[in-house]
Amino acid sequence: MESPPNAGCRAASRTMAGDESRILQSVRDAAREETAWESGFVFNTLCCRPHPLAVKAFAEFADRNLLKEQSTAGRRMEREVVRDYSSWFGAADQEGRNGYICSGGTEGNFVALWAAKARQPDRRKVVVSRYAHYSYDRFALPLGLSVVSVPLDEKLEVQKSAFLEAIDSTTLAVIVTAGDPVLGRVDPLLEIISAARDKGCATHIDAAYGGYLLPFLDEHRTVYRRVLSPSFGVDTLTLDPHKYGLCPLGTGLILFSDKQDLDRVSFSVPFPPIESRTFQGSRSGGPTAAVWAMLRLLGWQGYAELAESVVAKRVYMENRLRSLPELEFVVQPRMTSVGFRIRGDEPGTRALYDKLCEAGYRITPQVRPAFFMRIIAHHHTELSHIDRLADTIRRQL
Repeated sequence: MESPPNAGCRAASRTMAGDESRILQSVRDAAREETAWESGFVFNTLCCRPHPLAVKAFAEFADRNLLKEQSTAGRRMEREVVRDYSSWFGAADQEGRNGYICSGGTEGNFVALWAAKARQPDRRKVVVSRYAHYSYDRFALPLGLSVVSVPLDEKLEVQKSAFLEAIDSTTLAVIVTAGDPVLGRVDPLLEIISAARDKGCATHIDAAYGGYLLPFLDEHRTVYRRVLSPSFGVDTLTLDPHKYGLCPLGTGLILFSDKQDLDRVSFSVPFPPIESRTFQGSRSGGPTAAVWAMLRLLGWQGYAELAESVVAKRVYMENRLRSLPELEFVVQPRMTSVGFRIRGDEPGTRALYDKLCEAGYRITPQVRPAFFMRIIAHHHTELSHIDRLADTIRRQL
């Protein structure tokens, strides 16, 4: 007699119920060893504590494979997400087929360069600013690329003239960093696009950090609301919902201004017989469900309010540190990042970092061009957390 569906799973659950309870408690105990988001000590990450709705939506689709023919709902949700986010950046409506939910900015950056290489296989040169994400150097070997890293000036900004001079007829792609992961610096987009268009190379915007901020900030709004429009000249853009989008880790988005570029790297899957337009094969529907749910919950206006709120926290953090005359900023703070050090005292800055770590703070140290600390304002950051940090620094100076 044939066993009913899932009978084996139910029997295993009955047998191991005690073990499951014990193991789950061990997992919870391990989680408590980590510094909790709400503790007020976490200042070192661009990633966020996901919204409870995003976690529940993720769980509902965690076991659904978007590669399989039965996942029609998951793929429909993905198309809706791509369509809606494309409209944020001015892309033409292509029925949600000009992008997909990926694992994060690293995969999105890879796919952007992969598609550019498929379009112009004889070109190898990729131009990036020196503060660009490490993923471009990581992809150089498997994609057969040569990465040119443009140096920074004395203010730690990219040398614009050197960047433009590096773009020539051998260039495959230029990378516009829309929020570098350390200090939130933004490359000069319009000048780079113009130079790239003249040389016939692809332009990719790495907005893994800035994707949920730049479309809403006065300084950048008018440009970033239209970067993927047909007349603008940008080919691809990545953003990370698991940063300021309140989605779980492992959730990214790659968007194309023209779906034909994504079509160039698509392939037919024989099992099941469907077209795969992604770098991954099997893909959990969890990330798609999470992004879809948060987009329905917040929409454009909700994310705009979140962007304004978190930037206001950064301004508050900046002002609290500015009141301490011993400190100086590495660059003018922007977006959600503040880099600071003790004025003219690198050993003292290192000692201050050690003391903050001993007090339980999670802060990222940087070593180039000299030692400094980077702190991040996020959705989980409260003004009281900032006050406590500033007061702790003041007592240590």
